[in-house]
Amino acid sequence: MPTTPRERLEFLSPEWIAAAGESFEAAWSEGSGLSPDLRFTLCEAFDDAPPHLADADGGVAWHVRVEHGRVRAAAGPCERSDFRIRGDYTAALGMARTQYAAGPNAIGRASRENGVRFGRDGFEVEGAPPTDPDLLRVLTAMHDHLAQRTTLGGDLSHRIAHEGLADAVASLEEHGYCVLENAASEQFADELREALVECIEAGGGARPAAMLLERGRLFEEAALHSGLLALAEHLCGRGFLLAQLLGQKKGPGPSSLPLHSDYNMIREPFPEFVQNCTAIWALEDFALEAGPTLVVPGSHKLARHPRAGEGVDEAIAIEMPRGSIALWTGATWHAHADRTRRGERISLHATYSRMPLRTYDFYRDIDPAILDRNPPELTTLAGLDDVFEKNRHDGPDFQKLSWANRIYRS
Repeated sequence: MPTTPRERLEFLSPEWIAAAGESFEAAWSEGSGLSPDLRFTLCEAFDDAPPHLADADGGVAWHVRVEHGRVRAAAGPCERSDFRIRGDYTAALGMARTQYAAGPNAIGRASRENGVRFGRDGFEVEGAPPTDPDLLRVLTAMHDHLAQRTTLGGDLSHRIAHEGLADAVASLEEHGYCVLENAASEQFADELREALVECIEAGGGARPAAMLLERGRLFEEAALHSGLLALAEHLCGRGFLLAQLLGQKKGPGPSSLPLHSDYNMIREPFPEFVQNCTAIWALEDFALEAGPTLVVPGSHKLARHPRAGEGVDEAIAIEMPRGSIALWTGATWHAHADRTRRGERISLHATYSRMPLRTYDFYRDIDPAILDRNPPELTTLAGLDDVFEKNRHDGPDFQKLSWANRIYRS
């Protein structure tokens, strides 16, 4: 079952390290087949950790030791280890939150995307991983047990800084939109496009494909893109929701979508705080002939919908290479440009909204296996942690009410 808020842990916090030791010991004591003579020590150390976790040098480390039939997990480095991993905390976080059980390619894809996003081919590794199959199985089980519980952490400013999003935040504030280049590999963009085409064609090809969160592993990974989640939290506050995950097809010809805002049912003047934001994934190069998104920079500051014909001369095209993501606030005026290129523009749209708003996609009966194989933010995005639509005959769910109040006011 999905983890409750009380079970969730911050990567390499004291509670996370304690949970790692408990998980390993539990697997050991359940007749895992591990030899009492087995000795092995794993040590991981990461730089640029959040300040509240970091040591005097700005890093954080932990190790787990198997020796004399006993298991010990502890904070800090160890002098001697059989297998040592060193790298960047933020890059490691993506791997720490990816389960082996999520699919045969999940770990490999996460490693590839980390390299694209953070400009690193991997981590510094010394020694060799264990070869004992039972120990490998126990370590994998420990990793997945923790990955299901590991959050992005509560230090949003640290995440924004170390995801390289400071310029994106400034652009959102000033212009109402931003572009994240190298947000995903070209291979991921191609895989995502292929999956989207299949979903769109399954619906007859004329309508957008909706409810994508439950229609494939790639869509789960896209919805949980940590850069997007950081920006969505900055705009929409903690506890925000995945309002919809939508696949769209646009063929050659003039656009039928005029300039508009995404505040469809919000009266003017718009609230001063952002209600929702939408990201579009570029699954081909978004040059002008591809029919990219048009935006009117700064229009979000007007706090109203555009009038007929207004903003057309000020609109600019968001041109970006394949694998990029553009994000705009719901108040920003935008439209589609005409497409003059042959073929069809296939794009993924992810809309995130504030916790009290209702979603377009329906997640109440989502397959629990989808939530189990992902980090805890997916349960929050699906609106399953908060208090809304949770009352029963015996009254409200006061645990969820308490969580929603605490998160939303933080």
